[in-house]
Amino acid sequence: MKAAYGHQIDGLMDNPGSLSDADHETIYHHLLSQKDQAIPSREILVDEAFTLVGAGSDTVGNVCTVGTFYALKNQIIGQKIIKELCEAWPDKDRPMNCTTLENLPYLTAFIKEALRFSVGVVHPLPRIVGSTSTEIAGYEIPPGTVVKMSILFLHMNRDVFSDPYTFNPDRWLTNDTSDMTLDFAPFSKGPRICVGLNLAWCELYLIFGNIFRKLNMKLHDEEVKSVP
Repeated sequence: MKAAYGHQIDGLMDNPGSLSDADHETIYHHLLSQKDQAIPSREILVDEAFTLVGAGSDTVGNVCTVGTFYALKNQIIGQKIIKELCEAWPDKDRPMNCTTLENLPYLTAFIKEALRFSVGVVHPLPRIVGSTSTEIAGYEIPPGTVVKMSILFLHMNRDVFSDPYTFNPDRWLTNDTSDMTLDFAPFSKGPRICVGLNLAWCELYLIFGNIFRKLNMKLHDEEVKSVP
């Protein structure tokens, strides 16, 4: 992927005028035409491309794969999603806005459960203890220590999520989800929380909404035979 981005960026840096021939505006239009500051180096541009594609596409794509699989595997889940969408979106040929989809309780619960089962691009997320020691779970951790914990420890916590390895959107439809929300961190938490989380939520509502409202899908349960 990095090699492909590097090749693309080399062409743009050698011929900046080619940006005017692009089908639509891209991040390169802004990064390669800054007037008030220096243009980023090739290395920075490649890293920017890798980060944007990974954070904006790969993570959401993984959630869509996981969620779609479980919705098709458990027909009750799939039917509940379709029923709710059909009632809120009677004419599937007309576009549906994200705000309306966000107000659908079962679709929201389904997306939360898909996020709970999914793991982000960076796993686990590392942190470095600052200039003074800190205490974590009763242990004193010295300065400069790299600490990290998998989000799966939170999302599969039996003390918070009953039967955690069962994909069950209904768990999010109870009156009190405060304990689960505390352990729910698909985009991390705190000052380094994912800056694209609102975009990701919007993408998930629109993707899942359109997929289950417009397509009739089923799992292909036949073995795929290798080609000699």
